[in-house]
Amino acid sequence: MVLDSPENRQFSPVRAGLALAGIFIAERIILAIAGIRFNIDALSWYWQVLDPVLLRENLVESLFFLHSQPPVFNLVLGLALKLSPNGAAWLLQGLFSGLGLVLAMALFFGLLELHWPPRPAALAVAVAALTPGWIVYEHWLFYDFPILVLLAVACIALLRFARIEGRGSLGLFLVAVSAVALTRSLFHLVWVAVSLGLLLAIRPRLGVRRAIAVVVVPLLLVTGWYAKNQIVFGFFGPSSWLGLSLAKTATARLSPGDRERLVTDGVVSPWAQVKPFSPLEQYEEVAGIQFENSEIEALGQRIKGSGHVNFNHRGFVDISAGCRTDAFAVIVNRPSVYLNSVGTAVRRFFSSAVAYPPFLHNLVVMAPVYRFGEMTWSRPAAVTAAFGGALLISVFAALRAFRQGRRAECVVRLWVIWTLLWVLVIGSLVEVGENHRFRFLVAPLI
Repeated sequence: MVLDSPENRQFSPVRAGLALAGIFIAERIILAIAGIRFNIDALSWYWQVLDPVLLRENLVESLFFLHSQPPVFNLVLGLALKLSPNGAAWLLQGLFSGLGLVLAMALFFGLLELHWPPRPAALAVAVAALTPGWIVYEHWLFYDFPILVLLAVACIALLRFARIEGRGSLGLFLVAVSAVALTRSLFHLVWVAVSLGLLLAIRPRLGVRRAIAVVVVPLLLVTGWYAKNQIVFGFFGPSSWLGLSLAKTATARLSPGDRERLVTDGVVSPWAQVKPFSPLEQYEEVAGIQFENSEIEALGQRIKGSGHVNFNHRGFVDISAGCRTDAFAVIVNRPSVYLNSVGTAVRRFFSSAVAYPPFLHNLVVMAPVYRFGEMTWSRPAAVTAAFGGALLISVFAALRAFRQGRRAECVVRLWVIWTLLWVLVIGSLVEVGENHRFRFLVAPLI
């Protein structure tokens, strides 16, 4: 089929978009009938989520004293629990299904911006919406899928703003970038600042007042959260868990004997002997200390109502800071251990994004498609080729646009390159284990 045939040109974007929306809804109904289920385990025991009782009954205080995560995901859960205490799961499933439709429409309009005819664009998105990765992440109550949608929306909004300057596209990009940074700590203030700088580079004639407004509002939102953490907890950042994450990539990778020697020599603290993200009592035991339980429940609760550890206890701020110091000492004294861990993280980054325990039920339902994907597009070689190819294409396209004086297109490509490299490099330097999920976050940009 020729993409630019007269028949395709006669198929208007509005008709194609409406058809895509209808097809997407029909697909989701069929998936539900087939047995695809929405995983709500996050409400029961996930480390990143505060006690649902606190979110429902004391949302504002609990969010203010949240240090383990940026606030947006817990805010959304808390609002759902408040609006429908007995039906929050259905409300959240509806929200994620709506996000799936938003992603479909964003990708559709993105393909139109890239000059795809409406009908092939709608067909391509309808097929993509049936891939295992899209399905399992859309049906998992966690912040990964919302981040993916927000990055897709940000990219399309930036592309649209580059071609046709408009307040709607500008505002959409600013909201999306801010929401990403206030949902997942991986997207640091540095990523936000560079993203906003690239936005200004697209339209250097915005004017001083408008340019200040463009930069200041998102920066104030993100910096405000960082400043709250500095004032209340003594660290400037999105999350207190950096030290615990670095402990996974460095300290925990030492051999038991080597770790014991470093503790004996005073190179690292006794906390280095504790597996990262262990219960508070284990850290207290090896260090011979006792953390006080704050009267503020979000900070003083050791065990959540579900029976799982509350990693937002005030003591974990100090533990993570100590673990960060230990991790830096390991990186300096045993650099090969850390480099091997980074290598493992990079390999994990290019592994299958759907081979993950929360997806097991839905992968069983989709077993034939899942197995085919694991043998084809999810193989590390295929994933590496796709990611590397997207980077190279963006680099060459940015260079060509720069040479031809097309500033706006060049900057959009640079933002894609910046985001892809940020997720790969920073994610691999500070985390080992979740890296394949990091890559899925930027799948729409590939």
